[in-house]
Amino acid sequence: MKQGIKFFLSAVIVAGLVFIGLDYVAKVTERKDSVNKYAEFYDQETDFDVLFLGQSRVLNSVFPMELWREYGIVSYNLAGHGNTIPTNYWLLMSALEETTPKLVVLDCGLVKEQNKVNTVEQLHLSVDHIPYGETKTAMINDLLGESEQKWDFLWKFSTYHNRWSEVTAADFNPQPNVEKGAESRIGVTAPEGHLDFGTEDKIQGKTTGMEYLVKIIEECQARDIEILLTYIPFPDPSGWQLESNAVWDIAKEYEVNYLDFHTLFPVINLETDCYDSNAHLNPSGGWKLTSYLGQYIADNYGIEDRREDPLYKDWHEDYEAYRQYKLNNRPLVEELQSYLMLLYDQELSFGIWLEPGADWLDNMTIRELLANIGIEADSYKEGNVFLLVDRKKGRITDIPEGGEQNTGLGTFGMRINFDTAAMIVDWNDKEYAFDKEAAAGILVFDKETGEILDFAQFVVNSVESSRITST
Repeated sequence: MKQGIKFFLSAVIVAGLVFIGLDYVAKVTERKDSVNKYAEFYDQETDFDVLFLGQSRVLNSVFPMELWREYGIVSYNLAGHGNTIPTNYWLLMSALEETTPKLVVLDCGLVKEQNKVNTVEQLHLSVDHIPYGETKTAMINDLLGESEQKWDFLWKFSTYHNRWSEVTAADFNPQPNVEKGAESRIGVTAPEGHLDFGTEDKIQGKTTGMEYLVKIIEECQARDIEILLTYIPFPDPSGWQLESNAVWDIAKEYEVNYLDFHTLFPVINLETDCYDSNAHLNPSGGWKLTSYLGQYIADNYGIEDRREDPLYKDWHEDYEAYRQYKLNNRPLVEELQSYLMLLYDQELSFGIWLEPGADWLDNMTIRELLANIGIEADSYKEGNVFLLVDRKKGRITDIPEGGEQNTGLGTFGMRINFDTAAMIVDWNDKEYAFDKEAAAGILVFDKETGEILDFAQFVVNSVESSRITST
């Protein structure tokens, strides 16, 4: 009998050790994109006041850290690539086990879909982070039904055990997303134009997406959580607006607010604010959209400004990490159009010199990007000029060749070095010389401190450009 008990206990211990080992292997080998995206959500002990749900258009265009800076709103972006409305329903149910928000903002993209899942690959981003339990099991059973692929979600080892060849140091030291779930995408691509279908034409019939949209609304209302529906802007040459129009009926039936950005296109500029031809927003577009949403939320939902709340003092440190992330990205940008786009960041001041009279200054995208940051391309049509945009003072200062100006950012002068045919900007007795091949030179400053953050110069051939490496 004693031998049998010992054998049984030994078997249990061995099985337990094997399970622990396999669980550790699974945690090491699993892809870290889901873990990194949601780590900050699970680490926070206090509640989030606002949660954002949706697909990639939300992921790339709603920045919680900007909402914190501008409005003191404590929020998290739970959106994921290709997330259907059913996926968002289960993400919300999982999130509500961790936090009690005052407002849920749900984007209604893909509401016309009958399928519960877009792609299994995309689903991993939104599901892998969720702790094992009844909610996760119910989620997978509902979304994947009898599919054998559901086991890849219920036990990570079966999904990632063969990933050892891809494991790097980062797998042992995950890097949490400093954008509170958002994902900046840097680039500038002007998509095709928009066809306005009006608000009367809409998709007909009921869809699975509509069914789960109603479930989300009813769940929030049952819990006394307010809900705001949105439809993130993008050009519509093929009838997607028919989908967004259908949401109006549901919004009216349940008496919830709905921001259909198909009817609010002035919020963004399609020439400057998209990073791909499918009109996912770049940071310039995202900052504009986020600011608009923040003002709307502040005006309509009474969400508290938490910037002076001691319970959220760590958010100031989080914001500094986010700010440093933005600063670290800028020197990596190799193309002038993207660099100009990033200068829309309202925390920056900058000075810019462009090759006078250059043909590429007539390019529509270049002209729009300059207008986006408060500069007219025609300012560079005649003669050399260095334009200083001081966002703290709200001033633009024109410094011509041979001139000198005292400004809120210091004393600036501009001259030409006749030996090298290069332009030189003098700033507080420091010299910044542009390469003689440069067609654009930019000095970037911290708006508040006046510290120089970056010195960038670019070669431009037609509209093609490349950054000159500083020596």
